[in-house]
Amino acid sequence: MNKKRGQVTTFVILGIIIVAAVLIVLYASRIGVEEEAGEEVSLPLQVREVHSYIASCVEKTANDALQIAGMQGGFIEIEDESPRNLVNEFSSSLEVIDGGSTAAYWFYEKSNGIKVSNVPSLEKIEREIEGYINDNLEKCADLETFEQQGYLFNKADVISQVDIGAEKVIVSVNYPINVDLKGSQFRLEKFRVAVNSDFGRFYKIARAIYDIEDQELFLENKTLDFMVVYDEIPYSGVDFSCSPRSWVKENVKRDMKRILARNIPFIKIKGGNYGFSEKDYFVVKSLSVNKDTDVNFQYNQEWPFQMEVIGHENDAILRGQPYSTENELSRFLMPIFCMNQYNFVYDIKYPVLITLSDGDDLFQFAYQVIIKNNQPREAKVLPLDIDFVENSPICEAKQDNVVIYTLQKDENENYIPLGNVDVSLACVNAICKIGKSDDRGILQTQIPSCVNGRLMGSKEGYNKGEETITMAGDGSLSVSLDKVFEKDFGVFVMDDNPRGLSISEQAYITLENLDNGYTASIVYPGVEKINLIAGRYHIISYLLLKSQTGIEIEDKKIKVCSNIPRSGALGVLGLTEKKCTEQKIEGTILDQVIVGGNDFEFDVTVQDLVNNKKVLFYIDYAGIPLSYNQISKINEKIKKAKATMPRFTNED
Repeated sequence: MNKKRGQVTTFVILGIIIVAAVLIVLYASRIGVEEEAGEEVSLPLQVREVHSYIASCVEKTANDALQIAGMQGGFIEIEDESPRNLVNEFSSSLEVIDGGSTAAYWFYEKSNGIKVSNVPSLEKIEREIEGYINDNLEKCADLETFEQQGYLFNKADVISQVDIGAEKVIVSVNYPINVDLKGSQFRLEKFRVAVNSDFGRFYKIARAIYDIEDQELFLENKTLDFMVVYDEIPYSGVDFSCSPRSWVKENVKRDMKRILARNIPFIKIKGGNYGFSEKDYFVVKSLSVNKDTDVNFQYNQEWPFQMEVIGHENDAILRGQPYSTENELSRFLMPIFCMNQYNFVYDIKYPVLITLSDGDDLFQFAYQVIIKNNQPREAKVLPLDIDFVENSPICEAKQDNVVIYTLQKDENENYIPLGNVDVSLACVNAICKIGKSDDRGILQTQIPSCVNGRLMGSKEGYNKGEETITMAGDGSLSVSLDKVFEKDFGVFVMDDNPRGLSISEQAYITLENLDNGYTASIVYPGVEKINLIAGRYHIISYLLLKSQTGIEIEDKKIKVCSNIPRSGALGVLGLTEKKCTEQKIEGTILDQVIVGGNDFEFDVTVQDLVNNKKVLFYIDYAGIPLSYNQISKINEKIKKAKATMPRFTNED
């Protein structure tokens, strides 16, 4: 009997626990619902409609921001380094639709060859969306209708907080509004909405795709596969034709773009929603996604594409070469059996757009595929802005007593003290704040012992200075900074006489400091000032001509001739005859062409910058090209022309 009574007691206790658990869950759910509803459940009836209206605007503005960020690779605002034109097809973003939407490159190569990883962190995206909501909420939340009903409002600034989850984006907005309705006072302040969105899930998948590509370079390797498989692309091999094969380079470029546009969409991530069997695709198996998620890779033939054949940069025709060998037997057989070899080495660069979608939700980013010398570009490119760790234990291990001098150059190129410079030390992956030099340009302190560390100095109005520490221990160190001078400039075209630019011309000038990599650029008309530091510059300039009607480049017929063995017995004896075939390069219509330019080096001194307020640039005019031959000649002229050097002046 006691045993049965004990069992009953146990069941009663279990029942109480279960009921309590259910009540807790229900209570928690209720609290969650109340939190989702924000303040509205406890608001007076007079302002509940106002609160609901503003909350709906919070949701709409957040959705708008998520849509923009999803279309643009996680960025609300894409800061392009320089505008796209004939000279600079690639910038830091891909123009997906001509004159329309753009997507940021998560990986790209600058015009100077520097490779950049530009993947935004989730925290950065959240901050950008918050900024968008702060700037745009009031445009949606127009309270004029309520004011017509007798409401009076006194509003403060919008401060939002965004938390991106896998399936929801929580937006909390602090927007203090004092409401006066016929003498009754109310206050609205907090608005909280949960937006159903796959943004967070898509971002996580996009990061995984980026990481796999960065490790495996599957896009580059698949590109090389296409080049090997398709006969339209001369790559490497031997043929037994008596007439060496030849290819028109422009046609090869056109065919390569067509091959990429046709095949890139067949690259898929394992497990995705394809509609067909995986065997019909080039499946990346290192990563898998949900079957409801579409992951699409795309290249459009209208997008930028660069192709150079190493050793044949100025050749319109790519030709195979007759086979040669030191083998005596082969020498004897060569007149009888014709044999040719060809081995072409390519540099190729083009963009791929990677899009993730599920229903109405979308996230996309662009990626530059780069082939160098028939090899995938080097994997694991470090981002330009490496995430150094501040307050690292390395920074606490201070043991070297040093005196640090911060310097700059004067007009006579002598080093003089520069005061109030912020000094830091980069050691391994740590960034250590050392301190600030005094008015005399001196900082006496202790630093971590770090051979091959980088001592860095920064000050507003100066280019960041950097010196490598070659040995550890007590002693003195120095770091020099270059003053940045903002200058007016002028651009003139060297025709028969120097002249200004016509209304349809545009100048594009890049300056790279060969001493420290500092760069400046001019797009004119466009920018009005240029920032320069002293040093030796490599300057490349182009003069572009825009045409509303288009500049027609005519078809070009090329006669390709080769020596082939003569027919009959004469061929066996090694005698040849000349045979020619005609090939055609199709014409096109261009809305922009290069009509001039220069390529040279130029020294800029501190004295030039201190004593003058303006610099004048000159660009050689070469004429309007109307054929492929003329385009090539203009490019050659730009490289070889004796340029008119820039001139510093105080003239207006």
